[in-house]
Amino acid sequence: MSRTIEAASLVDLTIRDARLNDAAELAALTCELGYKTTGVEMATRLETVLKDARYKTFVA
Repeated sequence: MSRTIEAASLVDLTIRDARLNDAAELAALTCELGYKTTGVEMATRLETVLKDARYKTFVA
């Protein structure tokens, strides 16, 4: 027997623009993907991206 559940009913999710104070959490997630980085390194990268209007970075 199979049952279909809509994903939206399972999670209350907020998507927002990334902020510089998200750097530590983003670094941890990046490390989980196998790309070692520190919070300081991620903050430097994120600061560059956040200043450039051609890019958008979101977190959930």
